[in-house]
Amino acid sequence: MGTDPASSVVDPENRVWGMPNVLVTDGACWPTAGWQNPTLTIMAVTHRACSLAAESLGRTSSRTSSQTSSRTGGRASGLAVPERPGS
Repeated sequence: MGTDPASSVVDPENRVWGMPNVLVTDGACWPTAGWQNPTLTIMAVTHRACSLAAESLGRTSSRTSSQTSSRTGGRASGLAVPERPGS
């Protein structure tokens, strides 16, 4: 994962360079492996990539407008937490 197609396979939104309809969201998008179980991180990366793909198709997502706008400048990290009903 990176910002330059010459040194990475996927862009910061997990799309394969030159193939915007192909997302890589498992551990293969990382250049190194950690020592602990990456399941929750993979789930978070997948959720983020799918939310960004839905936004690009004009569909709604659970991301807030501040997270969406921060994508263009500084990278948003983490996921939006949906509000609980009645709160």
